[in-house]
Amino acid sequence: MFADVDLILDSKWPIEIWTANGMRDIFAHYIARHYDKVLETTNWRIYRKKA
Repeated sequence: MFADVDLILDSKWPIEIWTANGMRDIFAHYIARHYDKVLETTNWRIYRKKA
């Protein structure tokens, strides 16, 4: 699913919180291993694929 994804924009205020939290639980370990958080704003967490 993330094969061609260089940036992930993770909304802090998703429209449907239960689905968003469920997806975060499923993919959190993969994202932590393969991406670095490069910026966090009031509304977003932005991750970039590790080199």
